[in-house]
Amino acid sequence: MDNYVRRLRIESLFAEDNNFTIDFDENVNCIYGSNGTGKTTVINILVASLCLDLKQLSKLPFKNASIQTSQTGKKKRKTFFRGFQRC
Repeated sequence: MDNYVRRLRIESLFAEDNNFTIDFDENVNCIYGSNGTGKTTVINILVASLCLDLKQLSKLPFKNASIQTSQTGKKKRKTFFRGFQRC
């Protein structure tokens, strides 16, 4: 039974009220944008969250993140990671 990241939500990325929701496909995904828009930071938040790297997460400029996963071949989501909430 394989799983994949279905959705990533990030609150207050770089600034208050700068929230993102990214829905992923189970096959191929592409994150694109101009230089300096946060593509690498989004990937770093995702990787650090999946690895539970709290030291790295504390260095990244966001308030809260949640990751939802799905089983391969299914669209129903399960929450994998919710909350690295800063005080």
